[in-house]
Amino acid sequence: MRLLFCGNIFSNFECGNSFRSGIFFVASALLDEFCKMEDVEVTVYADPEKADIVERFLQTAHPTLSVITFRALPHRRLQYHLKTWLEKREKNGKRPLRGSGRLVHLFDAFDVFTYDSDVTAFKKYDAFFSPCEAAPPAIEKSGIPVYTIIHDLIPIVTGEFPVRKGYWFYDVLQQVSPEKYYFCISECTKQDFIEHCPKADTAHIRVNYNGFVPREEVLTEADGQRIVEDAGLSWKKYLLILGNVVPHKNVERQIRSGVRFIKECMLNDYRIAVVGSCNDPDKILESAKVAQDDRSLVIFCGYVPDAHIGAYYKGAFCLSFTSMYEGFGLPVLEAMNEGCPVVTSNTSSLPEVAGDAALLIPPKDDEEHVNAYTRLLKEPTLRESLIARGKERVTHFKWDQTAKLMMDAMKNDRTV
Repeated sequence: MRLLFCGNIFSNFECGNSFRSGIFFVASALLDEFCKMEDVEVTVYADPEKADIVERFLQTAHPTLSVITFRALPHRRLQYHLKTWLEKREKNGKRPLRGSGRLVHLFDAFDVFTYDSDVTAFKKYDAFFSPCEAAPPAIEKSGIPVYTIIHDLIPIVTGEFPVRKGYWFYDVLQQVSPEKYYFCISECTKQDFIEHCPKADTAHIRVNYNGFVPREEVLTEADGQRIVEDAGLSWKKYLLILGNVVPHKNVERQIRSGVRFIKECMLNDYRIAVVGSCNDPDKILESAKVAQDDRSLVIFCGYVPDAHIGAYYKGAFCLSFTSMYEGFGLPVLEAMNEGCPVVTSNTSSLPEVAGDAALLIPPKDDEEHVNAYTRLLKEPTLRESLIARGKERVTHFKWDQTAKLMMDAMKNDRTV
């Protein structure tokens, strides 16, 4: 099996840690597993402007892999810079330059005539696999099967931000067709994809759950306690809310419910830790309707490095992850692995991931939030049971199994 693996996501290798998350780690884990397969020959594809940094990433992870890209023709460099400049002008509310649209179309038309040698180079591969992005035109023209992972449909389902030209997800949606193949990371994502992308052939859509790899233990418990205490928290006496503060993460309701829980149970030394980027904490507290006197109960920890996040899980009273929508929900497994009880939503993909190892509640119900936190406080047997079930639950999600199922599908599609 000669697999062409889209490595554009690895261009985030030298970016800040906030960009090296989620899809980056999914892509890296799958590349690792595909490379271990004896009957699979992997080559990495990268766009011309990203090829150098992708090669630097591979030198640290897979130095024997080669990178293939489009020929770096002069008109393509100019085309890339022109499109980037026009997108910036549009983003800043400036009018498009007169004639620029025709120039872009001229470049696109000229590009078609330069595809032939690229198409020939790509035809020798048995499949093109992308962790997220759309296939380049020359690969589509080559006729080799195209496989893309669909992680979620948050932009469409929640409507939190528009899917515009220049955004990778826009290109994926524009390319949806009955000929292509898709791996969805949950049954929920599959159903959403079928509903919103009717052009896809349902027979070409498969569910393959993400794997889970525990973080390497680099901190002692004493180090973990010190990290947590430096953030103004007490060990095992804080409710952990994890994720960037955006509407679908349901952070405001979790904060409001957490404050109620602390006050009603008279837990004066408990706090609520919000881990993730937040531009305006005061605005969030105001929107959550937290009284001025109670705002000291909420601590916004901001971005936490990967090496430290395990300490926050270990030291938490519980993880509250009642998001309105998730394509998978990796924090649920991360918390379980660290022995942290989980309260999560009974909607979207979260029941698929959590199984019977978490308290599942309606994400829009404040009362259910408070009741769940209170049960964990007053029912130690329940707490211990969830921790034990969580430890067992994480063993069901393994990258080698995910990669094998994907590869078996790609091989079978060739023989049908």
